[in-house]
Amino acid sequence: MSDIVLEIIRAIIVSGIFIYLWIVGGKGGISKQKGWINILFGFGLILFGMFIDITDNFPILNQYIIIGDTEYQAFLEKVVGSLFGFILLAVGFWKWMPTVIKLKITERELKESLDNLELRVDERTAKLQKKITEHKLAEEQLLEKKETLKVITESTNDAIIIMNNGGIITFWNTAASNMLGYSKEEALGENLHEFIVPERFLNAHLSAFPQFQKTGKGNAIGTTLELYAIGKDHIEIPVELSLSSIMIEGEWFAVGIMRDNIERKKMEEKLRRLATIDSLTNINNRRYFLDLALKEMNRSKRYGHPFSLIMLDIDHFKKVNDTYGHSVGDQVLIDFCDTCMKELRESDFMGRLGGEEFAVAIAECDLEGAAILAERIREAVASHTVVIDNEEIHFTVSIGITQMWQDSDWNSMFESADNALYKAKNNGRNQVQSAEIKPV
Repeated sequence: MSDIVLEIIRAIIVSGIFIYLWIVGGKGGISKQKGWINILFGFGLILFGMFIDITDNFPILNQYIIIGDTEYQAFLEKVVGSLFGFILLAVGFWKWMPTVIKLKITERELKESLDNLELRVDERTAKLQKKITEHKLAEEQLLEKKETLKVITESTNDAIIIMNNGGIITFWNTAASNMLGYSKEEALGENLHEFIVPERFLNAHLSAFPQFQKTGKGNAIGTTLELYAIGKDHIEIPVELSLSSIMIEGEWFAVGIMRDNIERKKMEEKLRRLATIDSLTNINNRRYFLDLALKEMNRSKRYGHPFSLIMLDIDHFKKVNDTYGHSVGDQVLIDFCDTCMKELRESDFMGRLGGEEFAVAIAECDLEGAAILAERIREAVASHTVVIDNEEIHFTVSIGITQMWQDSDWNSMFESADNALYKAKNNGRNQVQSAEIKPV
Protein backbone atom coordinates (compact mmCIF):
# COMPACT_ATOMS: atom_id res chain seq x y z
CA MET A 1 0.00 0.00 0.00
CA SER A 2 2.86 2.36 0.77
CA ASP A 3 4.23 1.80 -2.75
CA ILE A 4 0.95 2.90 -4.24
CA VAL A 5 1.02 6.13 -2.14
CA LEU A 6 4.57 6.90 -3.29
CA GLU A 7 3.58 6.27 -6.90
CA ILE A 8 0.61 8.61 -6.50
CA ILE A 9 2.83 11.33 -4.92
CA ARG A 10 5.37 11.00 -7.73
CA ALA A 11 2.58 11.12 -10.25
CA ILE A 12 1.21 14.30 -8.66
CA ILE A 13 4.69 15.92 -8.74
CA VAL A 14 5.23 14.97 -12.38
CA SER A 15 1.69 16.16 -13.18
CA GLY A 16 2.49 19.49 -11.58
CA ILE A 17 5.67 19.86 -13.61
CA PHE A 18 3.79 18.90 -16.77
CA ILE A 19 1.00 21.39 -16.10
CA TYR A 20 3.55 24.12 -15.30
CA LEU A 21 5.44 23.45 -18.52
CA TRP A 22 2.24 23.39 -20.49
CA ILE A 23 0.44 26.42 -19.05
CA VAL A 24 2.88 28.62 -17.16
CA GLY A 25 5.91 27.78 -19.31
CA GLY A 26 4.16 28.77 -22.51
CA LYS A 27 3.19 32.14 -21.08
CA GLY A 28 6.61 32.74 -19.49
CA GLY A 29 8.55 32.27 -22.70
CA ILE A 30 10.04 28.84 -21.89
CA SER A 31 8.25 27.46 -24.96
CA LYS A 32 10.60 29.61 -27.05
CA GLN A 33 13.63 27.74 -25.72
CA LYS A 34 15.11 24.80 -27.61
CA GLY A 35 14.11 21.29 -26.25
CA TRP A 36 10.94 22.54 -24.55
CA ILE A 37 8.65 20.25 -26.63
CA ASN A 38 10.86 17.22 -25.95
CA ILE A 39 10.85 17.90 -22.21
CA LEU A 40 7.08 18.40 -22.22
CA PHE A 41 6.34 15.14 -24.07
CA GLY A 42 8.96 13.28 -22.02
CA PHE A 43 7.21 14.26 -18.77
CA GLY A 44 3.92 13.27 -20.44
CA LEU A 45 5.15 9.75 -21.28
CA ILE A 46 6.68 9.33 -17.82
CA LEU A 47 3.37 10.44 -16.30
CA PHE A 48 1.57 7.92 -18.53
CA GLY A 49 3.86 5.13 -17.31
CA MET A 50 3.19 6.15 -13.69
CA PHE A 51 -0.56 5.96 -14.23
CA ILE A 52 -0.18 2.46 -15.65
CA ASP A 53 1.77 1.42 -12.51
CA ILE A 54 -0.97 2.87 -10.32
CA THR A 55 -3.81 1.19 -12.23
CA ASP A 56 -2.08 -2.20 -11.89
CA ASN A 57 -3.32 -2.16 -8.32
CA PHE A 58 -6.88 -1.32 -9.39
CA PRO A 59 -8.22 -3.99 -11.80
CA ILE A 60 -11.34 -2.02 -12.55
CA LEU A 61 -9.27 0.87 -13.92
CA ASN A 62 -6.60 -1.30 -15.44
CA GLN A 63 -8.86 -2.55 -18.22
CA TYR A 64 -9.35 1.04 -19.36
CA ILE A 65 -5.67 2.07 -19.27
CA ILE A 66 -3.88 -1.04 -20.65
CA ILE A 67 -3.90 -0.97 -24.37
CA GLY A 68 -2.34 -4.44 -24.89
CA ASP A 69 -4.40 -7.62 -24.59
CA THR A 70 -1.84 -9.54 -22.50
CA GLU A 71 0.23 -8.73 -19.45
CA TYR A 72 3.39 -8.86 -21.57
CA GLN A 73 2.03 -6.28 -23.91
CA ALA A 74 1.02 -4.13 -20.91
CA PHE A 75 4.55 -4.47 -19.51
CA LEU A 76 6.02 -3.41 -22.82
CA GLU A 77 3.54 -0.54 -22.88
CA LYS A 78 4.75 0.76 -19.49
CA VAL A 79 8.41 0.21 -20.25
CA VAL A 80 8.24 1.75 -23.70
CA GLY A 81 6.16 4.70 -22.40
CA SER A 82 8.52 5.39 -19.52
CA LEU A 83 11.68 4.69 -21.57
CA PHE A 84 10.67 6.96 -24.42
CA GLY A 85 9.60 9.52 -21.87
CA PHE A 86 13.08 9.55 -20.30
CA ILE A 87 14.70 9.56 -23.75
CA LEU A 88 12.63 12.57 -24.83
CA LEU A 89 13.35 14.21 -21.49
CA ALA A 90 17.08 13.63 -21.93
CA VAL A 91 16.98 14.97 -25.50
CA GLY A 92 15.01 17.98 -24.31
CA PHE A 93 17.47 18.75 -21.55
CA TRP A 94 20.38 18.19 -23.99
CA LYS A 95 18.90 20.82 -26.26
CA TRP A 96 17.87 23.08 -23.42
CA MET A 97 21.09 23.08 -21.33
CA PRO A 98 23.22 25.11 -23.82
CA THR A 99 20.53 27.74 -23.71
CA VAL A 100 20.56 27.64 -19.92
CA ILE A 101 24.35 27.78 -19.87
CA LYS A 102 24.31 30.61 -22.38
CA LEU A 103 21.67 32.32 -20.29
CA LYS A 104 23.83 31.88 -17.20
CA ILE A 105 26.81 33.26 -19.08
CA THR A 106 24.68 36.11 -20.30
CA GLU A 107 23.43 36.71 -16.76
CA ARG A 108 27.03 36.66 -15.50
CA GLU A 109 28.12 39.03 -18.27
CA LEU A 110 25.11 41.20 -17.56
CA LYS A 111 26.00 41.20 -13.88
CA GLU A 112 29.60 42.11 -14.73
CA SER A 113 28.32 44.82 -17.05
CA LEU A 114 26.05 46.10 -14.31
CA ASP A 115 28.93 46.00 -11.86
CA ASN A 116 31.13 47.85 -14.37
CA LEU A 117 28.31 50.28 -15.01
CA GLU A 118 27.89 50.87 -11.31
CA LEU A 119 31.64 51.35 -11.00
CA ARG A 120 31.63 53.81 -13.90
CA VAL A 121 28.60 55.55 -12.42
CA ASP A 122 30.39 55.75 -9.08
CA GLU A 123 33.53 57.08 -10.78
CA ARG A 124 31.57 59.60 -12.82
CA THR A 125 29.54 60.54 -9.77
CA ALA A 126 32.78 61.07 -7.85
CA LYS A 127 34.18 63.14 -10.73
CA LEU A 128 30.95 65.10 -10.97
CA GLN A 129 30.96 65.70 -7.24
CA LYS A 130 34.59 66.78 -7.50
CA LYS A 131 33.72 69.15 -10.35
CA ILE A 132 30.75 70.47 -8.40
CA THR A 133 33.01 70.97 -5.39
CA GLU A 134 35.65 72.66 -7.55
CA HIS A 135 32.96 74.77 -9.21
CA LYS A 136 31.59 75.82 -5.82
CA LEU A 137 35.12 76.54 -4.65
CA ALA A 138 35.78 78.56 -7.81
CA GLU A 139 32.52 80.45 -7.29
CA GLU A 140 33.49 81.16 -3.69
CA GLN A 141 36.96 82.29 -4.77
CA LEU A 142 35.44 84.42 -7.54
CA LEU A 143 33.00 85.94 -5.07
CA GLU A 144 35.86 86.56 -2.65
CA LYS A 145 37.90 88.22 -5.40
CA LYS A 146 34.90 90.32 -6.41
CA GLU A 147 34.43 91.41 -2.82
CA THR A 148 38.16 92.16 -2.53
CA LEU A 149 38.08 94.14 -5.78
CA LYS A 150 34.98 95.98 -4.59
CA VAL A 151 36.67 96.91 -1.32
CA ILE A 152 39.77 98.11 -3.19
CA THR A 153 37.87 100.13 -5.80
CA GLU A 154 35.54 101.65 -3.23
CA SER A 155 38.22 102.51 -0.67
CA THR A 156 40.76 104.08 -3.03
CA ASN A 157 40.94 107.86 -3.36
CA ASP A 158 41.49 107.52 -7.10
CA ALA A 159 38.52 107.59 -9.46
CA ILE A 160 38.16 104.32 -11.41
CA ILE A 161 36.04 104.44 -14.56
CA ILE A 162 35.54 101.65 -17.13
CA MET A 163 34.30 102.32 -20.66
CA ASN A 164 33.11 99.64 -23.08
CA ASN A 165 33.83 99.34 -26.80
CA GLY A 166 31.01 101.72 -27.59
CA GLY A 167 32.28 104.48 -25.32
CA ILE A 168 29.64 103.78 -22.65
CA ILE A 169 30.47 103.96 -18.94
CA THR A 170 30.10 100.51 -17.33
CA PHE A 171 31.88 101.09 -14.00
CA TRP A 172 32.02 104.15 -11.75
CA ASN A 173 33.39 103.98 -8.21
CA THR A 174 32.73 106.16 -5.19
CA ALA A 175 35.90 108.21 -5.69
CA ALA A 176 34.70 109.12 -9.19
CA SER A 177 31.45 110.36 -7.66
CA ASN A 178 33.34 112.38 -5.06
CA MET A 179 35.67 113.85 -7.66
CA LEU A 180 33.20 114.70 -10.43
CA GLY A 181 29.94 115.04 -8.52
CA TYR A 182 27.92 112.48 -10.48
CA SER A 183 26.42 109.50 -8.65
CA LYS A 184 26.92 105.98 -9.97
CA GLU A 185 23.31 105.88 -11.18
CA GLU A 186 23.79 109.13 -13.11
CA ALA A 187 27.05 108.01 -14.73
CA LEU A 188 26.41 104.39 -15.75
CA GLY A 189 25.18 104.08 -19.32
CA GLU A 190 26.37 107.55 -20.35
CA ASN A 191 28.81 108.23 -23.20
CA LEU A 192 32.12 108.93 -21.46
CA HIS A 193 33.44 111.43 -23.99
CA GLU A 194 30.29 113.55 -23.95
CA PHE A 195 29.95 113.18 -20.20
CA ILE A 196 33.25 114.41 -18.73
CA VAL A 197 35.57 115.49 -21.59
CA PRO A 198 35.85 119.29 -22.09
CA GLU A 199 34.48 120.37 -25.44
CA ARG A 200 37.81 121.78 -26.63
CA PHE A 201 39.42 118.33 -26.22
CA LEU A 202 36.46 116.29 -27.54
CA ASN A 203 37.63 116.00 -31.18
CA ALA A 204 41.08 114.81 -30.13
CA HIS A 205 39.56 112.09 -27.94
CA LEU A 206 37.07 110.95 -30.59
CA SER A 207 39.66 110.84 -33.39
CA ALA A 208 41.78 108.31 -31.46
CA PHE A 209 38.82 106.17 -30.35
CA PRO A 210 38.29 104.03 -33.53
CA GLN A 211 41.83 102.66 -33.30
CA PHE A 212 41.22 101.65 -29.69
CA GLN A 213 37.93 99.95 -30.61
CA LYS A 214 39.71 97.72 -33.14
CA THR A 215 43.05 97.02 -31.46
CA GLY A 216 42.81 98.10 -27.82
CA LYS A 217 45.82 100.32 -28.49
CA GLY A 218 46.41 104.04 -28.72
CA ASN A 219 48.85 106.78 -27.83
CA ALA A 220 47.24 107.19 -24.41
CA ILE A 221 47.07 103.47 -23.51
CA GLY A 222 49.71 102.48 -20.96
CA THR A 223 50.66 106.09 -20.19
CA THR A 224 49.84 108.70 -17.57
CA LEU A 225 48.49 111.99 -18.87
CA GLU A 226 47.66 115.34 -17.34
CA LEU A 227 44.21 116.30 -18.60
CA TYR A 228 41.07 118.11 -17.59
CA ALA A 229 37.66 116.64 -16.79
CA ILE A 230 34.32 118.40 -16.41
CA GLY A 231 32.42 117.85 -13.18
CA LYS A 232 28.70 118.07 -12.53
CA ASP A 233 29.11 121.76 -11.67
CA HIS A 234 30.59 122.30 -15.19
CA ILE A 235 33.95 123.31 -13.71
CA GLU A 236 37.09 121.86 -15.30
CA ILE A 237 39.17 119.77 -12.92
CA PRO A 238 42.87 119.06 -13.54
CA VAL A 239 43.38 115.30 -13.37
CA GLU A 240 46.17 112.78 -13.79
CA LEU A 241 44.84 109.93 -15.94
CA SER A 242 46.33 106.44 -16.33
CA LEU A 243 44.76 104.35 -19.11
CA SER A 244 44.88 100.62 -19.80
CA SER A 245 42.88 98.25 -22.00
CA ILE A 246 41.31 94.86 -21.29
CA MET A 247 39.53 92.33 -23.53
CA ILE A 248 36.09 91.28 -22.22
CA GLU A 249 33.93 88.88 -24.25
CA GLY A 250 35.73 89.71 -27.46
CA GLU A 251 35.58 93.50 -27.08
CA TRP A 252 38.11 96.04 -25.86
CA PHE A 253 37.29 97.94 -22.68
CA ALA A 254 39.22 100.96 -21.38
CA VAL A 255 40.08 101.23 -17.68
CA GLY A 256 40.86 104.74 -16.51
CA ILE A 257 42.31 105.66 -13.12
CA MET A 258 42.03 109.37 -12.41
CA ARG A 259 43.69 111.26 -9.63
CA ASP A 260 42.56 114.70 -8.60
CA ASN A 261 45.42 116.97 -9.60
CA ILE A 262 44.14 120.11 -7.88
CA GLU A 263 46.29 119.74 -4.78
CA ARG A 264 49.35 118.84 -6.81
CA LYS A 265 48.73 121.78 -9.12
CA LYS A 266 48.41 124.00 -6.08
CA MET A 267 51.67 122.64 -4.73
CA GLU A 268 53.35 123.11 -8.09
CA GLU A 269 52.04 126.64 -8.25
CA LYS A 270 53.29 127.23 -4.72
CA LEU A 271 56.73 125.89 -5.62
CA ARG A 272 56.69 127.89 -8.83
CA ARG A 273 55.90 131.05 -6.90
CA LEU A 274 58.64 130.27 -4.42
CA ALA A 275 61.03 129.87 -7.33
CA THR A 276 59.86 132.85 -9.38
CA ILE A 277 57.93 135.33 -7.19
CA ASP A 278 59.23 137.63 -4.49
CA SER A 279 57.35 136.59 -1.36
CA LEU A 280 57.04 140.14 0.01
CA THR A 281 56.09 142.26 -2.99
CA ASN A 282 54.39 139.49 -5.05
CA ILE A 283 56.30 140.41 -8.22
CA ASN A 284 59.01 138.46 -10.11
CA ASN A 285 62.14 137.74 -8.12
CA ARG A 286 65.58 138.63 -9.46
CA ARG A 287 66.38 135.29 -11.09
CA TYR A 288 63.04 134.90 -12.84
CA PHE A 289 62.96 138.52 -13.98
CA LEU A 290 66.43 138.30 -15.51
CA ASP A 291 65.45 135.09 -17.30
CA LEU A 292 62.27 136.64 -18.74
CA ALA A 293 64.01 139.87 -19.69
CA LEU A 294 66.83 138.06 -21.52
CA LYS A 295 64.36 135.94 -23.50
CA GLU A 296 62.30 139.00 -24.45
CA MET A 297 65.44 140.91 -25.45
CA ASN A 298 66.61 138.06 -27.72
CA ARG A 299 63.15 137.77 -29.29
CA SER A 300 63.02 141.53 -29.94
CA LYS A 301 66.50 141.50 -31.44
CA ARG A 302 65.63 138.52 -33.67
CA TYR A 303 62.58 140.27 -35.14
CA GLY A 304 64.06 143.79 -35.09
CA HIS A 305 61.55 145.11 -32.55
CA PRO A 306 62.33 147.79 -29.91
CA PHE A 307 62.98 146.79 -26.33
CA SER A 308 63.67 149.03 -23.30
CA LEU A 309 64.72 148.56 -19.69
CA ILE A 310 63.82 150.66 -16.64
CA MET A 311 65.78 150.56 -13.36
CA LEU A 312 64.18 151.96 -10.19
CA ASP A 313 65.50 152.66 -6.68
CA ILE A 314 63.43 154.02 -3.77
CA ASP A 315 65.02 157.20 -2.45
CA HIS A 316 66.29 157.21 1.17
CA PHE A 317 64.68 153.85 1.91
CA LYS A 318 67.21 153.14 4.69
CA LYS A 319 65.94 156.21 6.49
CA VAL A 320 62.38 154.82 6.32
CA ASN A 321 63.56 151.55 7.92
CA ASP A 322 65.59 153.34 10.57
CA THR A 323 62.76 155.75 11.44
CA TYR A 324 59.69 153.56 11.31
CA GLY A 325 61.05 150.03 11.51
CA HIS A 326 61.34 147.17 9.04
CA SER A 327 57.63 146.28 9.12
CA VAL A 328 56.79 149.77 7.87
CA GLY A 329 59.62 149.50 5.38
CA ASP A 330 58.07 146.25 4.07
CA GLN A 331 54.71 148.00 3.65
CA VAL A 332 56.41 150.80 1.71
CA LEU A 333 57.95 148.21 -0.66
CA ILE A 334 54.54 146.54 -1.14
CA ASP A 335 52.78 149.86 -1.84
CA PHE A 336 55.57 150.91 -4.19
CA CYS A 337 55.20 147.74 -6.31
CA ASP A 338 51.39 148.01 -6.38
CA THR A 339 51.67 151.63 -7.54
CA CYS A 340 54.13 150.73 -10.31
CA MET A 341 52.10 147.73 -11.52
CA LYS A 342 49.04 149.93 -12.04
CA GLU A 343 51.00 151.93 -14.63
CA LEU A 344 52.31 148.94 -16.60
CA ARG A 345 50.81 147.13 -19.59
CA GLU A 346 50.00 143.43 -19.44
CA SER A 347 53.00 142.70 -21.67
CA ASP A 348 55.40 144.51 -19.34
CA PHE A 349 56.94 142.69 -16.41
CA MET A 350 58.55 143.94 -13.22
CA GLY A 351 61.06 142.34 -10.90
CA ARG A 352 62.73 142.95 -7.57
CA LEU A 353 66.49 142.90 -8.00
CA GLY A 354 67.23 143.20 -4.27
CA GLY A 355 66.43 145.46 -1.31
CA GLU A 356 64.76 148.60 -2.66
CA GLU A 357 66.04 148.18 -6.23
CA PHE A 358 63.64 147.12 -9.02
CA ALA A 359 63.52 146.82 -12.82
CA VAL A 360 60.86 146.82 -15.56
CA ALA A 361 61.30 145.19 -18.99
CA ILE A 362 59.25 146.80 -21.77
CA ALA A 363 58.75 145.02 -25.10
CA GLU A 364 57.73 146.86 -28.27
CA CYS A 365 58.82 150.18 -26.71
CA ASP A 366 61.67 152.54 -27.66
CA LEU A 367 63.56 154.98 -25.41
CA GLU A 368 61.00 157.75 -25.84
CA GLY A 369 58.11 155.49 -24.80
CA ALA A 370 60.12 154.16 -21.87
CA ALA A 371 60.77 157.75 -20.71
CA ILE A 372 57.04 158.54 -20.76
CA LEU A 373 56.24 155.42 -18.74
CA ALA A 374 59.07 156.08 -16.29
CA GLU A 375 57.87 159.62 -15.67
CA ARG A 376 54.33 158.39 -15.11
CA ILE A 377 55.62 155.90 -12.52
CA ARG A 378 57.72 158.58 -10.80
CA GLU A 379 54.74 160.92 -10.49
CA ALA A 380 52.46 158.14 -9.18
CA VAL A 381 54.99 157.16 -6.50
CA ALA A 382 55.61 160.77 -5.46
CA SER A 383 51.90 161.37 -5.00
CA HIS A 384 51.31 158.13 -3.09
CA THR A 385 50.99 158.12 0.68
CA VAL A 386 51.48 155.21 3.06
CA VAL A 387 49.43 155.59 6.25
CA ILE A 388 50.70 153.71 9.30
CA ASP A 389 49.02 154.30 12.68
CA ASN A 390 47.51 157.58 11.40
CA GLU A 391 50.93 158.76 10.30
CA GLU A 392 51.50 159.60 6.63
CA ILE A 393 54.71 158.46 5.00
CA HIS A 394 55.83 159.86 1.65
CA PHE A 395 58.67 158.59 -0.53
CA THR A 396 60.07 159.07 -4.03
CA VAL A 397 61.94 157.01 -6.63
CA SER A 398 64.94 157.56 -8.88
CA ILE A 399 64.72 155.98 -12.34
CA GLY A 400 67.23 155.14 -15.09
CA ILE A 401 66.18 153.97 -18.59
CA THR A 402 67.92 152.53 -21.64
CA GLN A 403 67.03 151.08 -25.04
CA MET A 404 68.36 148.02 -26.85
CA TRP A 405 70.33 148.50 -30.06
CA GLN A 406 71.31 145.79 -32.54
CA ASP A 407 74.80 145.44 -31.09
CA SER A 408 73.53 145.36 -27.49
CA ASP A 409 73.85 142.37 -25.23
CA TRP A 410 72.13 141.92 -21.92
CA ASN A 411 75.10 142.82 -19.73
CA SER A 412 75.79 146.07 -21.57
CA MET A 413 72.12 147.02 -21.54
CA PHE A 414 71.77 146.27 -17.84
CA GLU A 415 74.90 148.25 -17.06
CA SER A 416 73.64 151.18 -19.17
CA ALA A 417 70.32 151.34 -17.30
CA ASP A 418 72.12 151.03 -13.96
CA ASN A 419 74.42 153.94 -14.87
CA ALA A 420 71.39 156.04 -15.78
CA LEU A 421 69.85 155.21 -12.40
CA TYR A 422 72.90 156.35 -10.49
CA LYS A 423 72.97 159.48 -12.58
CA ALA A 424 69.42 160.21 -11.41
CA LYS A 425 70.37 159.60 -7.78
CA ASN A 426 73.50 161.74 -8.01
CA ASN A 427 71.57 164.58 -9.64
CA GLY A 428 69.20 164.99 -6.69
CA ARG A 429 66.92 161.88 -6.83
CA ASN A 430 63.18 161.76 -7.65
CA GLN A 431 63.88 162.02 -11.38
CA VAL A 432 64.24 160.03 -14.60
CA GLN A 433 67.54 159.78 -16.46
CA SER A 434 68.21 157.95 -19.71
CA ALA A 435 71.34 156.38 -21.16
CA GLU A 436 71.39 155.68 -24.84
CA ILE A 437 73.42 152.87 -26.37
CA LYS A 438 74.31 153.80 -29.92
CA PRO A 439 75.29 151.28 -32.58
CA VAL A 440 78.95 151.04 -33.44
